[in-house]
Amino acid sequence: MPAAGKQHVEADKRISLRDAVFIIKSGLPLFDATTEHGRLARRKDYKEYIAHNEQGRWKEFMQEKGSKYTAVATDRGVMLFSQTRIGEKALHTYLQECADNYFHPMKSTGMLRIYEVSSPTADVAAKADNYIDRLSRRDQRSDSAGLRYSRYGAYPDKMLSADVLIGAVCTEKYDMRPDFHDFDRFTGDNALKIDRKNYEIATLLYIAENGFADHLAADYFHPFDRMADFRPLAEKLGDTMRAKSENPQSEHDFGYAALQQEAKALARDMLESDYHIRDGEFALGQSAGKMLPSVPALRQQPVLRSAEAPAPTNRPTMKPSGTVAQQPVRRVPSVKSSRGKGHSVS
Repeated sequence: MPAAGKQHVEADKRISLRDAVFIIKSGLPLFDATTEHGRLARRKDYKEYIAHNEQGRWKEFMQEKGSKYTAVATDRGVMLFSQTRIGEKALHTYLQECADNYFHPMKSTGMLRIYEVSSPTADVAAKADNYIDRLSRRDQRSDSAGLRYSRYGAYPDKMLSADVLIGAVCTEKYDMRPDFHDFDRFTGDNALKIDRKNYEIATLLYIAENGFADHLAADYFHPFDRMADFRPLAEKLGDTMRAKSENPQSEHDFGYAALQQEAKALARDMLESDYHIRDGEFALGQSAGKMLPSVPALRQQPVLRSAEAPAPTNRPTMKPSGTVAQQPVRRVPSVKSSRGKGHSVS
């Protein structure tokens, strides 16, 4: 009870000693909504901790956790992050930066791989979290997923060589090509935000593949700026759907398929003319990864980023284009790619 009073915690709130050990050792906040038992139980590292605890080896596990690091490898080099609370914030912010530049042909990272590095040398471990230039105390106290007040940046001189990945285990691999499903998988797996421009491009990619669905214009958090261009087609699609509902026995689609082909062609034209994206590639058939080495400007130091991040917003929602009637919002994508989640990990 005295400890609870110091933490300003209600008397009826309790936490098990086992959970408290894990929370403190992991650098997480005690008596917080983010560290309730139900949420902890969904964490991979907590499950491993419990497994070791049941075998009487939890001290050994927590020591091993402190010696593990996460590495993110792109065509620009390797960034190393500790598996501490601040290290995880820095990792999330770096992945958010990659998401923000996803559709930029000169900044996209090509292929992105995430590794788990165990017990690196002291020299390598000392370079962990060098993504942060100046850590703010507000970020140390904050419960946000990323850095909001610190100064940071992924400069060329901070990148490590691929030698640090010797013996590391690749846990995830993302193809960063301008494709709707690749973009959705990367941002969804890592709980990343989508800004207005990227939402517009992702929406056009979705339409180019699946056709138009009227709920795209109804997203509150990400207004579709190109709706005016698609409105005539949307109205015609609505007419065809009403005609079909009034004649359920008819095998005629009343021009629905032709209108959707027109919508797909319009989206493809916008992607090529405004964003230089054609058939899932940047520019003249070259992917961003192939273009990067030939651009000297990429080796220049970028401007320091000051993290005054906007308030979190929901992710965009997509659904199959088979109807234009408004449906409850669902998480993207509703239409699964034939590639699915069968990404090889190497």
